[in-house]
Amino acid sequence: MPEIPTAEHLIEAARHSLKTEIIPALAGEQRKEAAMIARALAIVARELADGGHTDRQIVAAWSALYPDLAGTPQPIDVLSARIVDDIRRGAFDDERMRDAVEAVLMIQATLKLDLSNKGFLYSSSQ
Repeated sequence: MPEIPTAEHLIEAARHSLKTEIIPALAGEQRKEAAMIARALAIVARELADGGHTDRQIVAAWSALYPDLAGTPQPIDVLSARIVDDIRRGAFDDERMRDAVEAVLMIQATLKLDLSNKGFLYSSSQ
């Protein structure tokens, strides 16, 4: 019985076909658009493979400032809205809190960048 391909396999097959067969046959703006699609497929594949691990790490980092988050699944967009609201109302105006928020935002940005553009942080720091 043939194995049913996973979403990751289907995305990788589409990306491989795009990069090896379609993009080389294109020119100009169409080639740029197809390359952008290939990069988007790579990001989706990494996010699927990640299985939400990055988001759980981000929530864990934020739970240092929001103890009520500990052990509670929290969508990143909901958490981000909460953070924005708290920043706007001055909840983190104290220097110590501001430094803590900055540290957590750096963790979040680093994790998300590493997921969306694998290797960028390491190649650009050299």
